[in-house]
Amino acid sequence: SNIYIIASGSSRNAANITRYFIESVAQIPVTVEHASEFAVRNPVLSSKDLVIFVSQSGETSDVLSALQVAKIKGAYTFAITNNETSTIHKTADSAMFIYAGKEISVPATKSFASQLICLYIIGIYLAGKNNTLPDNQIEFYKQKIRQIPEKIEKLITNTEEIDKIAQKLYGKKSLIILGRGQNFGLAEEVALKIKETCYINSGGYPTGEFLHGHLAMLDEN
Repeated sequence: SNIYIIASGSSRNAANITRYFIESVAQIPVTVEHASEFAVRNPVLSSKDLVIFVSQSGETSDVLSALQVAKIKGAYTFAITNNETSTIHKTADSAMFIYAGKEISVPATKSFASQLICLYIIGIYLAGKNNTLPDNQIEFYKQKIRQIPEKIEKLITNTEEIDKIAQKLYGKKSLIILGRGQNFGLAEEVALKIKETCYINSGGYPTGEFLHGHLAMLDEN
């Protein structure tokens, strides 16, 4: 009856992006939470709740603590990891392996993209099970997913436009990234990746919420 997605860092941002899709196609409420907060807030759960835990390594301590809380509360637990031998993968009631290969990039680009795909696949699967989408719409989404490798290849083989943008931005000491809906989750992820790779102070905000106080940080620089 309810879905909770629990994760940290980039994994939580992947969940925030896909939450809108899963709710829309499967017609099930989805809540995304920081693993560190979920583990300490004594959540109200039941056997009708699905709690999905997303962790690249499968050993994230906050996520593991949250998983143990959910199991004690009697919810059904599901893990999405990049490590089939990990504690989180083996502890959950069911698990999904993302097949991203060894993640050696600091901003976890491969595993982040793979987590997104897995969460979208879960949404499509639930929509099929719940009959909340017609078969042709489900097939349309599947085709879109199959086209992603081709689109990634096209992007990384032609970075000329990205290089131009980077030349304009690299001297900035602070960046504000705004997004609405699923793009808010993307704004948070962009901000995190810029911090991790460029050591530039960056923040991701919902576009509408930015007007409520955060705007004070904006100036000509």
